[in-house]
Amino acid sequence: LSKAIGLEKTGLALPALTYLRRIIENIILNAKEKALSENKLDEEKFEGERYDERIRMLSDYLPKSLVEKKSLYSILSMGIHQLTNEDAVEIFDIIFDNLKDILDEVISKKEYDNALNDVTENLKQIVSLQKEI
Repeated sequence: LSKAIGLEKTGLALPALTYLRRIIENIILNAKEKALSENKLDEEKFEGERYDERIRMLSDYLPKSLVEKKSLYSILSMGIHQLTNEDAVEIFDIIFDNLKDILDEVISKKEYDNALNDVTENLKQIVSLQKEI
């Protein structure tokens, strides 16, 4: 994210879009790995699909905001392949704000999962102590 911001601030918005797209790809990759580990995804079918369909296939594993804004990936790809740098400057902030919302959701989920794991571990310790008494 910081590389994208740095590039955009120096007037290189088009290359910055590449970094933003990579963030979405990494979120999707993490969701894919989780779905595969739970045997909830046909990898061969998944690999043959476009990204909007991949997002739909992984909707249970992705941030809700990404599923709702699945066109964001297509917009970034179009931007990278078809826009001029000047056009990319115009859309960068809009794309960035939407991606920030998605990342906020990812971070919130991780914080929730970590807190839940801590509570679960604490409860296990209490149960273990009760058995000793």
